[in-house]
Amino acid sequence: MELCVSDIFRAIAAAVPERTAIVHRDKRISYAELDERTDRLANLFLSKGIGLRSERKELEDWQSGQDHIAIYMRNRPEYLEVLLGAMKARATGFNVNFRFTHSELAYLLNNARASTIVFESIFAEQIDALVQARNDDDSYKLLLQIGDQSDLGVSGKAKHYETEIITSAATLPDTSPSPDDIFLLFTGGTTGMPKGVLWRQADVITTLIGTKLDSIDALTHRAVERPVQRFLLLPPFMHGTAQWNAMSALFGGNEIHIQHNTDSLQPEEILSQIERESINVISMVGDAFGRPICEALRAGSYDISSLKHVLNSGAILSPEVKAELLDAAPLASIVDTIGASESGPQAKKITAKDELACLKSSSHETKFRAGPTTVVVDESRSKLLAPGHDGEGWLAKRTTIPFGYLDDREKTRATFIKIDGVRYSVPGDRVRLLGDGAIEFCGREATTINSGGEKIFAEEVEAAIRMTPAVEDVIVSSRPSDRWGNEVVAIVQTRAGRTVTDEDVLNECAKHLARFKLPKAIVYVDQVKRGDNGKADIKWAKNLAKATAK
Repeated sequence: MELCVSDIFRAIAAAVPERTAIVHRDKRISYAELDERTDRLANLFLSKGIGLRSERKELEDWQSGQDHIAIYMRNRPEYLEVLLGAMKARATGFNVNFRFTHSELAYLLNNARASTIVFESIFAEQIDALVQARNDDDSYKLLLQIGDQSDLGVSGKAKHYETEIITSAATLPDTSPSPDDIFLLFTGGTTGMPKGVLWRQADVITTLIGTKLDSIDALTHRAVERPVQRFLLLPPFMHGTAQWNAMSALFGGNEIHIQHNTDSLQPEEILSQIERESINVISMVGDAFGRPICEALRAGSYDISSLKHVLNSGAILSPEVKAELLDAAPLASIVDTIGASESGPQAKKITAKDELACLKSSSHETKFRAGPTTVVVDESRSKLLAPGHDGEGWLAKRTTIPFGYLDDREKTRATFIKIDGVRYSVPGDRVRLLGDGAIEFCGREATTINSGGEKIFAEEVEAAIRMTPAVEDVIVSSRPSDRWGNEVVAIVQTRAGRTVTDEDVLNECAKHLARFKLPKAIVYVDQVKRGDNGKADIKWAKNLAKATAK
């Protein structure tokens, strides 16, 4: 049985109408309220001609037949309202990085063919400048502005979001959403310009639920019978991980909690919220989130024993961070996931308190258990590799994968390939498929360093350096070398009040890595630069590493 997102959400809302869906500051929105508000929003979109333009069967894999609605805001309930309302109207929302400059924003909106923008008042100036630069009053079908603490009036051609919601019809939208309708997700752009990934909604649902549905009744029964889980989602919704975690929570009839302050990570606020609301699940991105939270744990007195799961993806959580979190929440487990915008989750590992001893090895951080549709393909991407193969291969996924990249035939054909008639997504992760079926993650193609003919994966060097007690954070990059072609450079941030020497770092690395993988230079910085999603700023690191070249 195949469904679309709006079918599932409507069924869950009907089953648990009075249950709380979203909590933000002093606002608590029930499932019934969220269902009604997203119906109103869908009807507003439809009244402006925003929705479906072509059915999927008429399109190529890299084409979209739906209107694209830009979501330009920080984490707040309206973000999820726009995602759901767009799908009910048979349009699709898409993520906009709210840190983008004017030129980056203009590129994204043009590349995405945005017909509508929904934005917070704090971004009104950027939207006004964008519209004026285009010099075309009819370039967007609708501009919706959401009030916020900036306390600015509605600007330019925009309409007030809440006023439009209230005055729009609360009736069921006159649409028939299809499982083939798309979910548009833009990549983060850490290794190039953002690319729009066209997901089929039915495949998103299967990926999130973990299995194909026998019936929607089974899903609603599970939501009714199981205890409510309270999710605190820390990464920005402008990144796919947080969006997918939010949808997964809603599919289970659970509560989504949003930080009060969404401008930056506020560890004390997060811990207080976990304690006050008895949060069961938090999501984060590596040490950029985990270390500040642990520092606040040490400095204060917080009860976070309600935690059952810590969901981590996108970056490594170092062993000492995991140990501190599990000491404070002894019944919790830490779930590390690897995946990509082009594949969804592909492999994971789960660490509980009784497994802390295994964290002493850096190799533990790179080994994952493959999902049921995860495979490894050979260097030429022409065949599948068997467990225990020699060398590295490409991590790939079959069955529930995207159609392709928006308006990009060549990149679609390069990433979404066929082997023996079966279609696979190969986003660019290098791995080994071990004899026991485990996946050993080597690194991203974009961060692989070729030094003297040897491939060195930045992530494995980072994992080894993190074993140094005084190291707070690290990014590994490379610089040109007359002798080796390229050589490894480590950019290290030390822990507050601690000192570390090159010898300390190299001695620790030598315990875990072959000698040719050791850094040839170590740069110490006050703060390792990462994005809002916790992922490394690869361009910054590359420029810093190059500057050390002799």
